Amino acid sequence: MTLYAIRTDEYVFVCANTYSFYFVRKGETRVNALEQYEFEPLEELNEQEEFLRILYHDKRGGNAIRMTMGQDPDGQPYVRHFGSVNLDKISYHSTRYNAYVTVNAFRGYRRVTSDVYCYQAIFIDLDGHNFASEEKLERACERTKERLRKAFATGEITAPTMITATGRGLGVFYVLENSIANQKGARKSIKYLSDVRKALMEKYRQILSGKGYLNVDTTTKDAARVCRMPLTYNKNAKRWCRLVFINRDEEGDVKYCHLKQLAADNHLFDSINEVKKQMISRKIVQIDAYRLPFLTIRLQKIEMLQELRNYDCSGYREYMAFIYYNAAKQVYGELDGRRLVEAFNGRFKEPLGEDEVQHLINVTDGNEAITGDYKGFYKLPDRWIIETLEVTESENEKCKFGASKREIERQNVKAEHAKARAERDQAIQAAILEHPELTYKQIGVQYGVSESTVRRIAKNAELHRYKEKEVSENNEGNIVLMETSNVQKMSESLLGVSSALLTSYRELYSETTIQRRNRQQLKGQLSFRVGPDGMIDYYMIS
Repeated sequence: MTLYAIRTDEYVFVCANTYSFYFVRKGETRVNALEQYEFEPLEELNEQEEFLRILYHDKRGGNAIRMTMGQDPDGQPYVRHFGSVNLDKISYHSTRYNAYVTVNAFRGYRRVTSDVYCYQAIFIDLDGHNFASEEKLERACERTKERLRKAFATGEITAPTMITATGRGLGVFYVLENSIANQKGARKSIKYLSDVRKALMEKYRQILSGKGYLNVDTTTKDAARVCRMPLTYNKNAKRWCRLVFINRDEEGDVKYCHLKQLAADNHLFDSINEVKKQMISRKIVQIDAYRLPFLTIRLQKIEMLQELRNYDCSGYREYMAFIYYNAAKQVYGELDGRRLVEAFNGRFKEPLGEDEVQHLINVTDGNEAITGDYKGFYKLPDRWIIETLEVTESENEKCKFGASKREIERQNVKAEHAKARAERDQAIQAAILEHPELTYKQIGVQYGVSESTVRRIAKNAELHRYKEKEVSENNEGNIVLMETSNVQKMSESLLGVSSALLTSYRELYSETTIQRRNRQQLKGQLSFRVGPDGMIDYYMIS
């Protein structure tokens, strides 16, 4: 085997081939571990082997998947995947391709989230793709390393299990002591892992805020995410990926992470925990003083629907009782829920049998969500209830399925306001009819509305005030009509007119006043007007 060596004042860099190399200090066969937090290439004979061993230390028999990116002889880019439970087969050394490995283990050989076998680590990618020049990128990497050294040393953030220098940034790995199996019973743990990852990324983003630092890549949340392997060549950056830090204890063992301890040490959820403490410290109230408003209202809606259908709900009784019990149990508990659904069933014209009621109770009590988030009841959306019970539009106008408590309260307030407004409008209409001596403005002041509002109400009710005509004699002795808005002035203007004509006029005016008071301007009504000769002409409205 050919050995190549490059000598410096302190180190000898020995290279056995294109991928196996290590440092030797003069006078020593191998350099001891560097001081903690010194982010320089580690002095391991095979950094890649150590990296894979740490990352997959608890893969539970799952497959690691390697991904390589390159070009075929025709220059066409391609992506290839290779999976194996044997880490020696995953190991890869070449300057021809960009090589990566999955952060988590998989059931088979497909790198898709649904095939994740177990979750092994939190990976945070600090990249420098936004820096235009190599010089600026180099300064950003060094500045980021210095900032992280300080953060780890002061306890501002927990040091990770290991860090890689990827060529254009840093890869930060918090490897779990015990991996999380991707199975039904671990949904809460997987969700907690996601929450910790998100909060930890935000913590790094805050620490590295400002100009001149590497950026936190927020796209690394995917469970099928890959990371660059040490001792592989980054063709874009034209640099090798190196393993630059492993967190070890005093005995030299690798320090893995525990999620809860990681969250507590970094105060990731302090604000949320404070809210929980405040809620616990509040005064305890009886269960009767607090109900689930959404489900309580649903009970009322089902009861209203039962009443609207005259308690004859053939074909829908089973579903109505099922929906009713599902809500009643969550609000009042299992025993009271059973009592309430039995009373609800008894109101049907033809109640369900005891076996049928017991069956729907057993089905509800035995339900368990696929996600494991809840059990003993169902989450039934309003849309499903409307479709299942075939609720008509007219029925839903009263039951209001799909409307929240707040929406129903708003609708009730609107209805109350509309009722009060209708009563006010009726009072104003009556005032217009009963008090012709009052102007619209005076009526508006009386009811606390504007003159324009009174006019609008009168117009909508087809109530119209007409200016009456004042009767007098001209110089030739002929009777003429003058505009006036007062009946009394009209009567006074008739002084000196013959009694026969006056009686006839008053009879006509009285009838006209009654008709106007009722506001029924009907065809065939007797009316009068001033003729061309200034005399009063009688006519029928046509």
